[in-house]
Amino acid sequence: MINRTKRCIVGSKIGFGFSREAARAQATMGRALRLWGRHGEARDQLTAAAEVLRAAPDSDAVRALAELAVLEVTAGSPAADALSADALALAQALAVDDATLAHLFTIRGIWHSRAGRRLEAASYFREAARLATQVGDNFSLGRALLNLSDAVTVTDPAAGAEAARAAAGHLRQAGARDHLAVAVTNVAQALLKTGDWDSAESELAQAVDADGLGDIEFLVGYRAWVAALRGDTPAAQTALAGLGDQWATEDPQDRANIAVAEAFTAAARRQPAVALRHARAAVDLASALGISHELSQWAWPLAARSAHELADTAIVGELLVLLDGYQPGQLAPMLWASPRSVDTSP
Repeated sequence: MINRTKRCIVGSKIGFGFSREAARAQATMGRALRLWGRHGEARDQLTAAAEVLRAAPDSDAVRALAELAVLEVTAGSPAADALSADALALAQALAVDDATLAHLFTIRGIWHSRAGRRLEAASYFREAARLATQVGDNFSLGRALLNLSDAVTVTDPAAGAEAARAAAGHLRQAGARDHLAVAVTNVAQALLKTGDWDSAESELAQAVDADGLGDIEFLVGYRAWVAALRGDTPAAQTALAGLGDQWATEDPQDRANIAVAEAFTAAARRQPAVALRHARAAVDLASALGISHELSQWAWPLAARSAHELADTAIVGELLVLLDGYQPGQLAPMLWASPRSVDTSP
């Protein structure tokens, strides 16, 4: 999914009764706080701004609602469904431009993807891509395609790799470094699923060497856990040491990325108790990310394996019960096989 750019914020809250101009400024502040990973503060700002702007709906109201919807979808909030649907409905009613519609279709698609409704998600992403193509918007097109790749990789990694590579091409043209980093990790994820681990590692290295993305913390975290997955603990530990501000974020995807990296690094060092603790931390974030999110898919089997190594049948049972709470169509193939592979006997 999408990594966040870090920005400095100066200022205080603007009250509900302020002018539309003040509400627009507040929405901008809320967006910056969201990008910085400060979700609670961002929610306060965006909720207040949206309330003022919706009194006389226009494109500013759509933008404020869109920012609030992005925040709640990213956080896995119960409000995400209604907000993402409302923002898209208002945008269509006001006949906003195609680039804005493409953004809103992408937001709505991400909600469907995290809710386990991947076919619906893919349809939203494809419509977003069509709208972005019509107006020649490389950024919106790349963003739609990278999310499409995430949705389809779950069951069709080859198609996922194709969509992610196309996304990367458009995002390079747009100069969107953060989104390009995510597109590259999506390529790597798809290649891992096909068993081409060498190419996956090569894609990540090229993103650092050729694209200059070594400062993008989400990519660094991803490289850490892929290195650990391959048993290269020195490389994993070096990458983890350089994560900086990502440790303090409220964003569940960033937190899960770190937890998975720590878990696989501990597993490579044959520390199953540490691996289990971090893997379970990532699994706990599935309520926000979705059980078939790429990080949840890798964290659950590692948690189950580590618990089995520790002969902790209680935790193995808890992990199996967690999967029992989902319908078959919500579970990625990596999770379909997992319960059958875990021995819960004493």
